[in-house]
Amino acid sequence: MGILVLMYHRFNEHKYPSTNIEMNIFEDQIRIIKKSNYKFYDPVNLTRNFTLPKKEKKILVTIDDAFSSFYNHAWPFLKKHQIPFILFVSTEAVGNFGYMSWDQIKEIEKETFGYIGNHSHSHDYLVDLEKKDFLNDIKKSKKKFITELGYNPIFFSYPFGEYNSYIKDYISQNFKYSFGQHSGVIDVNKDAFELPRFAINEKYGDLERFQFLINLHPLQFKKLKPYEKFLNKINNPPNFSVEFFDKQKNLENINCFSDEGNMWKKAETYFKKQYSTIVDLDATSPLREVGDIHNSLKKFKSEKCANLITVCKSRKNPYFNMVEKINDKFVLVKESKIPIIRRQDAPEIYEMNAYIYIWSRSQLLSNDQLINKSTSCYIMPEHRSIDIDSDDDFRYVEYLMKIK
Repeated sequence: MGILVLMYHRFNEHKYPSTNIEMNIFEDQIRIIKKSNYKFYDPVNLTRNFTLPKKEKKILVTIDDAFSSFYNHAWPFLKKHQIPFILFVSTEAVGNFGYMSWDQIKEIEKETFGYIGNHSHSHDYLVDLEKKDFLNDIKKSKKKFITELGYNPIFFSYPFGEYNSYIKDYISQNFKYSFGQHSGVIDVNKDAFELPRFAINEKYGDLERFQFLINLHPLQFKKLKPYEKFLNKINNPPNFSVEFFDKQKNLENINCFSDEGNMWKKAETYFKKQYSTIVDLDATSPLREVGDIHNSLKKFKSEKCANLITVCKSRKNPYFNMVEKINDKFVLVKESKIPIIRRQDAPEIYEMNAYIYIWSRSQLLSNDQLINKSTSCYIMPEHRSIDIDSDDDFRYVEYLMKIK
């Protein structure tokens, strides 16, 4: 199973629906968790069993920004029910209007179920800062925590859930765990510095959705690529891939969604297997026979070529009856050193019939030209090489198949 992390911000602050939750709804959510027989997770156990498989799913509550509304409304409830949680604090805002004071933070930190996390100093978009400004921001927050609490927390939360590889690498050297704002359930395969959370607010906090999400299970995988998760003009759209475990079940049920164009749409999902040979059979080539496929593959393997295409003898010949226009004059496509009077005397020419294409995996991924020095051809008879490109082609093939 795993650890499902919930993320809250404000409580009973109606002016901020994107970060607020009504206290009565929050209490209902806690009741749903208990009624579903889920236990609350004490984050101190991350240091004890993060790398161990979980036999059951538990719920971890986190609160970002240390708003006064949390202290006034949610804190008394959590204290009464002894529910463990992490409060992520941005040190610059502490004591300002609408934010908790250091005395209030210390009050929470003294409880055995209340944990404090670092949420940067400024709460700026860290990905927009220059490297030196980012480093200075984190150093300021660490210094302030050490002054006020006597230590820098082991937990970190990326402001707005945003980070790049440089930020992540630095955070990993100064903290033990860091949380984002992407959805998911924590299991032993998750990156300790890319831990997922479910954002809960007025829009995404209705009880029906809440019941649905707390019943979710972790998506297990070996590795996510690319390592750099922050997108810019150069790497967007990303070449995103997931490496799953061998014999992993139910992968065919995975759905992916993309918000390209500011509209969520289902994206195409491909499950890549390491096939050494790829065969393309065009749907507009209905006169192909099974023997053509077998013989093409046999030739491809015996010759060890990079790719193979099917061809047939061409009715037209560039040495005899094919011309091109050059400088307003028509000339033969190819000139012969010896004058050719009859088509039968011209070199034998073949045309691609678009029936079978075979590639080695490396050749297909190389983006090389279709015809190259390592290309081989399998010759098919002309009468079975009709490619349907028009209504007339379709009618002719239909006639041939009827009289066959």
